[in-house]
Amino acid sequence: LSRLDITVGRPLEAAKLEANVLRLYGYGTLASITYEVTEEDGRTGVLVRARPKPQGPNYLQLGYTLSNDFQGGYDSNLRVGVLFAPLSPFGAEARLVAQVGSEPGLSAEYYHPFDIGNRNLFHGVLRYENPNIRLYDDGGHNVATYDVRSVGAEMQLAREFGNYGAVGIGLLRATGKAQVQ
Repeated sequence: LSRLDITVGRPLEAAKLEANVLRLYGYGTLASITYEVTEEDGRTGVLVRARPKPQGPNYLQLGYTLSNDFQGGYDSNLRVGVLFAPLSPFGAEARLVAQVGSEPGLSAEYYHPFDIGNRNLFHGVLRYENPNIRLYDDGGHNVATYDVRSVGAEMQLAREFGNYGAVGIGLLRATGKAQVQ
């Protein structure tokens, strides 16, 4: 409701409400969202109906990446993720992601808003990554490839400003090693 931006006691701005309804539907978490102007006991109001997606609350996400440097080096990865949402009345989410292939990885992420407007939040991530980092000379030739392995954790408290951005403060701790392949 906070994202619809309907002010009680002021004239309804239909174009603004329509744009906000479309934006909310675009988040992909609702099967439908509609509104209608109603009148009851001489008072005019807005009735909003939002239906969650029937296939939720868990979502399977798949991805495949293929990259090539056109000099014989390439990477390919298959990524599988599961999104669990909502986990709280304010819409907390958890995501587990596993990646297999040239650059394996594993991560667990948690997003927890503290208010109905999702403005104040906690975000935490645990991850293991194993990317390949290529080193090129001035002529664009691959002179070395590093096998990097890292494990890390990240936590932050943040304040979102709608679709305009966010400000946060947090901690990031990671450790790892790299060796030439």
